[in-house]
Amino acid sequence: MVTRKRAPRAAQRIDVARVPDDVVALIDALEPGESLVLTRDGASIATISSTVDVVQGAVVDRAEPDEPDEPAPVDHDAVTVVATAMELSNAARVALSAQLGADYVVLDLHAAPATADVLLVPAGSPQLIAGLRSMFPKARVVVTEIEDPELTGGGATGTPLQIAPAAEADESE
Repeated sequence: MVTRKRAPRAAQRIDVARVPDDVVALIDALEPGESLVLTRDGASIATISSTVDVVQGAVVDRAEPDEPDEPAPVDHDAVTVVATAMELSNAARVALSAQLGADYVVLDLHAAPATADVLLVPAGSPQLIAGLRSMFPKARVVVTEIEDPELTGGGATGTPLQIAPAAEADESE
């Protein structure tokens, strides 16, 4: 007797919307590794297995960290808001804010309100500066360079305006 093996067929799909709700509920209740056996006249004709890899459950909040309470939100109307459009560490922003005085708060441009009073931008194209200006229409735009020791590993890397003379570029007057 010769036994012929069938060539495997491509997986067939049925949208769950075509399956009765009570069967969908049984399928949805399957845990990882479980299966649902379909029968006809008591004989098994098909098996539906779960493809879900994650057990559903409840999300439980973790304990609050032992950190000091966050500072109260700043009243931006009582201070001059300075937005920075260059990468700076939090320590550099805090230091700049301290140097400017108690009447100033320095924020990253993504955290600053659109009503910021000053916008610090790096040297860039007119299109870049115009794009940044459009985010803060009332702000005075100041093109500046700020070195951040935290981002440079403590060493001075030199800003473009500091490097240019060393490259023997002509300085503008």
